[in-house]
Amino acid sequence: MKLSFIVNRPKEEPGYRLRRQEGNGRNLRYTTETYADDKPAGERYPI
Repeated sequence: MKLSFIVNRPKEEPGYRLRRQEGNGRNLRYTTETYADDKPAGERYPI
């Protein structure tokens, strides 16, 4: 068994969105994007 922990995370952290793209035929492509990318680097996390 293996355990891992993420430490020192911010109290409020932006979530993720799922983006769906339709291609030729029945091809679908899913990608995840973080909401933090919507803001400039210095404003992503509250202090």
